[in-house]
Amino acid sequence: MTIIDFNLLPGKVEELRNVFIKHRILERSFEIKGCWKLAMVSPQDRDDFVQVLGFWENEAAYQEWLDNPERSLGTEDMLPLLKTDWDKGAPGRIMNVLLNEPKDVEAWSKPAQAGEMKGKK
Repeated sequence: MTIIDFNLLPGKVEELRNVFIKHRILERSFEIKGCWKLAMVSPQDRDDFVQVLGFWENEAAYQEWLDNPERSLGTEDMLPLLKTDWDKGAPGRIMNVLLNEPKDVEAWSKPAQAGEMKGKK
């Protein structure tokens, strides 16, 4: 699992969401084989913070996304929204998943077999 934090200027959550939509950032990363699930989330009580959560088959799948030139699409649109400096080459934090529910949700508990998920390379 990976987590990427976006520390934004106040009131810029929706604008960052729109950048992700415009450049199809989540869709492009989901096309990587081994990307199981992605979510952009923001606390209800803050208008200056967003996280992107990613569930990956393994670190090699995430590395494939890090090495993908499409990963930097949208960076120029994001920069004016950010409160802090942004290193477009920096990876997200790689997390260990210690527990998850429900256990029978395949994309979170075991790798998908080739051809099971539409759009995978």
